[in-house]
Amino acid sequence: VSRDLPFAQFVRLTLLHRLTSVTVSESAEHLPPAARYVFDLDSCPPLRYPAGEILCTSRRLERPVDFPHLWVDRPFRPARLLALFGLIDPPRPADLTRVEEKHSIRLGTAEIPLSKTEYALFSVLDAAEGAYVPAGELLHRVWGEDETDRSLVVVTAPGPGSGKMATCLSQLYHEHKRGIHAGYAKFETFPIWNLPLSHPVNLAYEAATADLNDINMIDPFHLEAYGETTVNYNRDVEIFPVLNTIFEKIYGKSPYKSPTDMGVNMAGNCICDDAVCREASRQEIIRRYYASLNALLKGECEETETQKLELLMNQAGVSIADRHVVSAALKRAADTGMPAAAMELEDGRILTGKTGNLLGASAALLLNVLKELAGLDHKLQIISPESIEPIQKLKVDYLKNRNPRLHTDEVLIALSASAANNEEARLAMQQLPKLKGCQAHTSVMLSDVDIKIFKRLGVHLTCEPVYENGHMYH
Repeated sequence: VSRDLPFAQFVRLTLLHRLTSVTVSESAEHLPPAARYVFDLDSCPPLRYPAGEILCTSRRLERPVDFPHLWVDRPFRPARLLALFGLIDPPRPADLTRVEEKHSIRLGTAEIPLSKTEYALFSVLDAAEGAYVPAGELLHRVWGEDETDRSLVVVTAPGPGSGKMATCLSQLYHEHKRGIHAGYAKFETFPIWNLPLSHPVNLAYEAATADLNDINMIDPFHLEAYGETTVNYNRDVEIFPVLNTIFEKIYGKSPYKSPTDMGVNMAGNCICDDAVCREASRQEIIRRYYASLNALLKGECEETETQKLELLMNQAGVSIADRHVVSAALKRAADTGMPAAAMELEDGRILTGKTGNLLGASAALLLNVLKELAGLDHKLQIISPESIEPIQKLKVDYLKNRNPRLHTDEVLIALSASAANNEEARLAMQQLPKLKGCQAHTSVMLSDVDIKIFKRLGVHLTCEPVYENGHMYH
């Protein structure tokens, strides 16, 4: 139990996952007073409260041996202990009332605000007046969730063709032979069945699976069975007649009329800002296009994959001009005659970095962005040249590296070393989390080291399909 976990969420997790032990890592005084009067949650273990309070119990104990790990710290309230063993009813303050219009409770003269879920949880328990409230009823009335007493087996594996479906169907057959009626459903995030076929989110999925040649399409089986237009993809549609036959052989009839029926996906109902999702999807399509261009230059993909992504960009109505960092990076490279990089911050500001004697373009870009976010003068040297030169000497003289310029990982290590004695460097280091979600582009392809650093920082990177030195390697 920590301060970051809302009490209502904590109770929900306890009920769903049947926690067997709970450790209080911080003072639980921050929990609402209502939490101290929760009793008899079905299958929910007793929780230990620092002040000796019992927050909730799975049942009233018949004898101490039923819960050998029970401990009560001093000072404790005897009434609570008696209530736990069912000798008296759980105590409830007489001056504890609900304020429905404000979603709060009033304890004496103090009004305590609760979240919507916390208030719903308290209302159900308070209305029971100390009576037993099963966990299933709480989950249903507060969260709208239903319990199941049947085992749920999740089968997962990386990538397509890994045998997930075959494993499940084989298991269905063997369960049926043993007289156990088992069901099967697929969790498919994309494509989103209740979004239009041409919606950028679905087009972005098709772009992400261009190497698999997945094609989004209208589910013909669903359209025939229900007269409803839904979106699925070719592999599921093509295999459905086979699945249908297998289900009929096992059960006598198939429980599904279409591959859309078979899937579990509510992602489309979770979109609260369609414009944001559309723009993020368009940017993803452009990034996938650049990744394909890089892979094509390295000989790691077929030209048909890149051509398909070009078609998807046309369908989505986007071009590389819609990625603002591209033109900024290319302009800086043209002005300097050297490789350059650009990054777009969350507020739309675009900063660039150029190749110098000490730093590569991507390393220079990182330092420029960190100084901008920290409000530091761009002329300020937060890493002294004297600290960079020994690293260059190590790379060239001892490690026999041809490129003396610092990569992004090396410049971050140098920055962290400077931060020990330099307040400006320390302030710049503290800006690193703000890079997450930013867009970046470089005028040449980066090394694997630089690409991984940008990925770890959460920066969405694209590179021009050009080798820095005209070589076929980095």
